[in-house]
Order: sequence, then C-alpha cells, then structure tokens
Amino acid sequence: MASQNPGDGGDEQSPPPAPPFPARPTYLSFSHDASCLIAADEASVQWRCCETFKLRGLYEESGATAAAGDMRDRNQSTCAVVRRAGAGFEVRRFRPGSLNYSSRYDSVRIGGGDDDDDVRSVHVHGDRTVVVHAGRVDVFGLDDGRRKAAVLQRRVETGDNRAGACAVSRGPPGSPFAFACPGVNDGNLRVERWVGGFTPLVIGAHRWRVASVAMSWGAKLVATASVKGTIVRVFRVADGELLQEMKRGFDRADIYSIVFSPDSEWLAVSSDKGTVHVFHINVCSPSSSKTGCQDTTQSYESYGAKAMKKYVSSIKDLLTLGYFDPERSVAQFHLCDNVKYLVAFGTRPNKNIVLIIGMDGSFYRCQFDPVNGGEMKQLEYTNFLNM
Repeated sequence: MASQNPGDGGDEQSPPPAPPFPARPTYLSFSHDASCLIAADEASVQWRCCETFKLRGLYEESGATAAAGDMRDRNQSTCAVVRRAGAGFEVRRFRPGSLNYSSRYDSVRIGGGDDDDDVRSVHVHGDRTVVVHAGRVDVFGLDDGRRKAAVLQRRVETGDNRAGACAVSRGPPGSPFAFACPGVNDGNLRVERWVGGFTPLVIGAHRWRVASVAMSWGAKLVATASVKGTIVRVFRVADGELLQEMKRGFDRADIYSIVFSPDSEWLAVSSDKGTVHVFHINVCSPSSSKTGCQDTTQSYESYGAKAMKKYVSSIKDLLTLGYFDPERSVAQFHLCDNVKYLVAFGTRPNKNIVLIIGMDGSFYRCQFDPVNGGEMKQLEYTNFLNM
C-alpha cells in the first residue's frame, strides 16, 4: 500500500488534507526500515515519516489491528494491514506503487473468515507476506498469473504465540528471505531460510518460552529473549550456533522489542522496566577479516569489561562470577515504567541514533556513545498524539 504524499506532486489529483494522528492508537510500530512510524486506531492506519511526521500512507477502513511495511519510496512501497472481518480477520497486501490516499486501492486479500480469528501480526518481504497466528505462521507469495492472488507457500506450527512474536529478514529487493518464530516446544526457536526452497532449523534458545525475536537485515543473525526477559541471546542463522549472550537485567521483564542496527553491529532492547538497552554485537561477519574483526571487538569490549570488573568487585561477596558471564549493555536510556515503548535504529548513517516510540504518544530521538557508553543523549522529544 502506498500513498500519495502531500507535496510529492506528479499525480493528476490533489490529495485531501491529512487527517490528525489517531487520538488513542490501538497499534503502534516502526516500518521495517524505521523511516516511518505506523499508528492505527479503529478508523484508520497511518504511516508517518519519522523525520517530519508528514503523512506517507493512509488506510481508511474500520477494524485495523496491525500493519507492516515500508513507505520511504511510495513507488516501491511494501505494506500490509490486518483488520477484523466479521467474526475473524483478513490481511490485505498492497502492491508496490498502489495509491489509497485518495481512495484508490490495489490490494490482495489474504485469508479471512472465522478460522482466522487469531491473527496476531503481519510482516512483509518483497512480494511475500508473513501472517502470524497464535499457533502458526503462514507465508504467502503473490501469484505471477493474471489472477493477482496470494498463494500459501509455507505453514509452520508454533507453540503458544499469542504475542505474535516473529522476525523477518529485511534489506533491498532481492535480499535473502528468512523468518524466525517460536518453536512448538517451550524454549525452541524455529528458523526458516529460502535457499531454492524452505530450509528449517530448530534452535534450543532458552529454558522458557521464546517471547521476542529479531533478525538482522542480511538474515545472518537472530536474537531472542524468553518470557523471563533477563537474557538476550544471538545465534547464527546458518547453523544455530550461540554466538553471544547479553544481560538485560536481574528482574523478570516483558520484552517489548528487539532490533538489530542495519549493519548488525548493535542490538537495542526495550521492556516494561522502562530502560532501553543498546548492546554491541561482538560477532565477525563473513566478509570481515579476522584481524579487523578482533580490533573492532577489543575497542568496544573495553567499556563493557571495565564496567563488569567494577560491578563484580563491589558485590563479589553476594554472587558467583559465572552468573555475570553475559555482557552488559553499552548504552541505556531511562523512561517511564509500564508504558509500552518500541525501539529502532535511525536511518542516518554513522550517527548512532536510536528512535523510541511509546503508546502514550512519546517520540524520542537519542544518540549513544559507542566508545564510552552510558546514558544516551536525548536529541528530540515530541508527543505525536498532540499534533
């Protein structure tokens, strides 16, 4: 679904004035590339630019419960919406370049009916649409024929996944497609890669049920947290090897979001404890030289190592060292407790920018120091519900 963006020009009709932000959003997220925030209420779904808050996309139909997709370029947009339809749900996938800001639609209906009363989230990758139910994940592709129909390509059963946890690879058109979701058994993570066909891999990620998952843009790494919410783990997608373990905190927490930076060097985590953590990913990419990777790891480990030694020495009579093997975050940003905040990395290259949005309308743009760490610097704050 793309929209006519006011001021873009080049269309034969002038779009109507942009509507206000949903006063009480029922759904909030970032677009896949973090160029837009997506807000929905019972009347509409809006894509708003994270830089200017101008309207990029608009879906005006009642009952929307979730949405996904990118709107940086309206001619290459890849968007989908989940909405209530009778006793169940339906998913509508909007074709690249289709306009609906002026009530012109070009979409494909995926699923629907009473048997789809448990759709929890939706993701897009190229012409594929990943529909997440409470107990399964369906992958649809667009038929190349004239029917413009959605075809079920893959169905994966999961365990209890009422939160709709699922991660899909990102990147430019033609990039590798993969997705990760909770496995059937508690603690398992299932990863599916497309390599001429779907290649499944089951990883024993945690002792407790997997509650949140993220995948790197190039589909090489996957990060997970369980319902306990204290430990975040990073695995290699190719073989499921555990590469890194990070400590979010000591107390049990509900993880609201996990996200990789586009270059896979950083991982951000938000939870109901009101603190956003940024971790450095100490993993060599396949393209990195051994020497260069070691130098990068040492430069960023210095801060974490110093902080760890200081912390352990201050309470060493209360713990065993093994409990603190997981790495601590490099940078943090403190917010209100018990408000759902979602996090993403900014699109400005080499600026170490973190974006945070909250269900209370909060929007923060922050910057972290990759060497010295500590509290992030707040660059911008606004409440988009008041616009």
